[in-house]
Amino acid sequence: MKKIINSDVFIYFAVTILSIICAYFLTKRYFPIEPDAANSPLVWREMLENGFSVIKYWKPTPDNWYFTVYPINFFFFFVLSDDGKIPLIISTSLFVSLSAIIITWILNSTNKSKASFLAMSALIFLPAYVYTFGFIAHPFSHNSTNFFGIFTFALCFYNIKKNSTRITILYSLIALLSAVSDPWFLATYFLPILLVQIYFSWKEKSNWKNTVIFGITFILAMTHVIPRILGLPVQHFKLVPFDLWAENTAWMVKIIGRSMNIFFIDAQIAYVSSFIVWSLIVIYSIYDCLQRGKESTFIAIFSALTIAGIISSFIISYTTPADISTRFFINAICFSFVIGALCFSYKRNILIVLAFTLFVFSSLYSYTVIKSPLYDQEKQTLSYIDFLKEHKLFFGYSDYWLSSNTVNWLSNNEIHISPVLFDKKTYRIQFDEVRSQTFSTWLTPTYFEKAPQRQFISIPAIQNSQPDSEMNRRLDAIKQQVGIPDEVLTYEDKTLFIYNSKITIP
Repeated sequence: MKKIINSDVFIYFAVTILSIICAYFLTKRYFPIEPDAANSPLVWREMLENGFSVIKYWKPTPDNWYFTVYPINFFFFFVLSDDGKIPLIISTSLFVSLSAIIITWILNSTNKSKASFLAMSALIFLPAYVYTFGFIAHPFSHNSTNFFGIFTFALCFYNIKKNSTRITILYSLIALLSAVSDPWFLATYFLPILLVQIYFSWKEKSNWKNTVIFGITFILAMTHVIPRILGLPVQHFKLVPFDLWAENTAWMVKIIGRSMNIFFIDAQIAYVSSFIVWSLIVIYSIYDCLQRGKESTFIAIFSALTIAGIISSFIISYTTPADISTRFFINAICFSFVIGALCFSYKRNILIVLAFTLFVFSSLYSYTVIKSPLYDQEKQTLSYIDFLKEHKLFFGYSDYWLSSNTVNWLSNNEIHISPVLFDKKTYRIQFDEVRSQTFSTWLTPTYFEKAPQRQFISIPAIQNSQPDSEMNRRLDAIKQQVGIPDEVLTYEDKTLFIYNSKITIP
């Protein structure tokens, strides 16, 4: 018996280490260098130079990541004394691997079986489509929030038997901070966990105190109390017109089907068929697990609620469905595997294990089809940095998406480009409006004063032979606003107006 236990411990340890390694290399393979990826390194540098108070000058989006991704990234920056892409790859890959490891523990503690490895392998070897369009390999994505959701769920699951108020307070605070950092957490984890707790409290006529504690934090999250106190932007839920529901439903089927593709090929028929297969598995598994013990019922109800929560929210509220909408469904993908693996641990249904096997091998095949990150700008940015250095250009203004923050990051602040907004009608720079995911201090007189004399403006336009074209109007607008440049350079899809004296901000 002791040898068997030691053997099991060794297997779980070996599989855990292998999962961490595989997640790291897959994340590294698909990790993109693009403007949003530069956020935490730039904030970290400002904090090191000017103290923690600079955070109040950073303009975040509603999914601000302040209490989830930023602390983790800062930890690795500090430990490794590096704010390049390696610490970000490590932290991002750990969100993937630790989620899978925690899920494996939950499944194994519910019904001790190596069937839990089915879920682990599926969650590590997600298709290249999910690593790219699902932003699993991106340092700022809902996958990081998904990890905190799984961690919250795990603590709540562990507390089923413990019934500890301290543990309840702990996961309530984690849930609250996760929801403040990313509102996506509300529909995918916060509300489903609360509903499960209410059900168990009502069913067993006990544990109401813990449910009330969690419910209070849910109300705080829903009413955006903390974001309002901290002056953070708030995202409000809005229904889209009914006409869009059908389109969103079609996209949902395609996205989930492609994310859980078991047929190797990239075709609509494969996505729809995969969606149908996994839907049948999930429905069957939920029904079966509801007939089991307390822990299985807990997982089954939560799985149903979290999957239904994100699907319904997407259908009735999303305005611009596309392949990159895959990032919203990571929880649905995750708990489809969870409930399927749990059911298989009870009933050795060959169809379930066949679906898991085909899925993993289909994912492995997808890595040979999609071989590079989505929206990766690393080579482009490094080449642009060399170009700017060659022309002695170290300070400028540019559109956010024209490699501004990536230049700031990869040049190690040797070059600074302040991201600015261009008016959509007049094409002029809005120097009085701060673009999100930048520092407001970058557009202040103090910052202007310490800037070098030679400056440039990078404009998303190239002059052409049509006098009244949009490209020419963009260039003319900057000349009228700032003045005739001393030099004009072009680089790829942008024109650089160079001024040998400081640009006077209107």
